[in-house]
Amino acid sequence: MAPASQAAGHGRGPLQAGAQDLARRTRRVQQDIHNHRSRKSDPLHGAPRTLHTGVDLLTDKQNDRLSALFADDQHVEVKATSGIYQRMLAAYREQDRRCGRELIVKLIDSVSHAVPNALSEVIALGRTLNKRSADVLAHFDWPGTSNGPTEAISGRLEHLYGSALGFRNLTNYIAYVDFRISDGMSPSSLC
Repeated sequence: MAPASQAAGHGRGPLQAGAQDLARRTRRVQQDIHNHRSRKSDPLHGAPRTLHTGVDLLTDKQNDRLSALFADDQHVEVKATSGIYQRMLAAYREQDRRCGRELIVKLIDSVSHAVPNALSEVIALGRTLNKRSADVLAHFDWPGTSNGPTEAISGRLEHLYGSALGFRNLTNYIAYVDFRISDGMSPSSLC
């Protein structure tokens, strides 16, 4: 049986972290180059959606746009961060889980050591991936696991808590529930 954190599917979190790091790096480079936030005329303005798309899904126009973007030496940090994100996507999309696992292990090793100081987001991502490597690799070791049941129970508890907000304490709410059930009301009509 998988440990609770692994069974809950926490392996996907780093993929989202990689996407957020890419977005932060893009904004930071934009700010450093132009001293303002993104404007329609800036080269990085339309890039985030394209940068977050898997390389295998890019159209010719998007490939051309990225090639032009990465031709500028000022965007080398965005290119490096994008490359790491694309490697993460490729590992999670790999059909063979063993091959995907190997890709992620290589990625964790490469971003955990000897990353240039200019890529602060990648350094932070490398620390996180290294620290949470067991959870990240659980996605590949335990196929088909999901945190859906946990989220369903959590949602019901939050709803129950929300419907109890009118009571001063839990004892009064429990007494109300007991009364409603003993009165012949179904538990589903309590909320």
